[in-house]
Amino acid sequence: MRTGARRLVARATDDFGLRSLAWRATRQGESETAAVEAELVLAGAANAPEAPDTGDPASSGGAGRAAGTRTAIGTALLAARALVPEGVELADGEQLTLIVTASDDRPSTGTELDLKRTGKSAPVRVRIVTDEEFLRRLQDRLSRLRVQVGELEELARGKKKRVAELVASLESDAPGSAANASELAAALSGVRRVQVDAETATRELASITEGVLYAKLDDKSSALFDMLDASNAAATSRDFRADTWRDLSAALRDGRAGASSGLAPQLVTLVDAARTISHADCSTASAAAERATQVVDLTEIHAALVECAEAQESAQKHIEELLSRLVEWDDFQSVVSLARDILSRQKSLIDRTRSSAQEK
Repeated sequence: MRTGARRLVARATDDFGLRSLAWRATRQGESETAAVEAELVLAGAANAPEAPDTGDPASSGGAGRAAGTRTAIGTALLAARALVPEGVELADGEQLTLIVTASDDRPSTGTELDLKRTGKSAPVRVRIVTDEEFLRRLQDRLSRLRVQVGELEELARGKKKRVAELVASLESDAPGSAANASELAAALSGVRRVQVDAETATRELASITEGVLYAKLDDKSSALFDMLDASNAAATSRDFRADTWRDLSAALRDGRAGASSGLAPQLVTLVDAARTISHADCSTASAAAERATQVVDLTEIHAALVECAEAQESAQKHIEELLSRLVEWDDFQSVVSLARDILSRQKSLIDRTRSSAQEK
């Protein structure tokens, strides 16, 4: 969308050292001479040896230089309108190519070796979608997510029943069969499968929510966007950051993130609910089930399985609540209507601003 933005995070490695990272955007059909480019802010470095301090700003690379590092991470917030030259109108359906370049820290030799001082990433294709296309994709993703959570609910119920049977067997007159290594291993495998599927659903919901926030549909969600973007800017890996979504939800509850109504805030609370399932309930259940496979005393096995069963019960309850909240959105028509209203207000504001500028 023309109103949107994306956080670009690039990681580069060099066996000598990296001087700078930069991005370049080129419109389809245009030469690189018409490209828009800018340097990335170096957000961090890994495996970086100490660079000698000569006291000379020029030799240390100045501000923003990752002198003497072997791995550097650069970041930039790219607004869609900033990907084309100033004065050029960004059109719906516009296609661009985005690449990142990295320059190493070797001194210039004045020879053809200097051409090898800069490397390029694989190109990333960018397309500016229309408002309607964005809404259709949003609706489709939410619909698929609801099906995914429904399947998770069925899977979790079945695996919970199996652990409950093991607990009941341990509490019977013949507990030996429940303590069988193969039975415990099978239970652990089932619990872990639920955890993996729950984590997948959480990541998908987080991806949907991040897309809505970066599309900048609603100015009222600017505080949420700023908090999420700050977390993304500081990231040094692609790992899912569950704490970020916990903090966003907490900010909504205590009023630090503005109004709690609206599309983006509702999605943030759903992500936090999914996070509780995958990273609290299911994580606890998996740890307890694993512990049951590692001990030999029947009392300890029983205690571990009881803890696992309790965590599964909590997960089942939270999954049902999440599924109920997704179903309440009436096939997400209310979500699409809300987003369409926001986009309509945005378009009206843009039209009024353009008319005012033309009158002047």
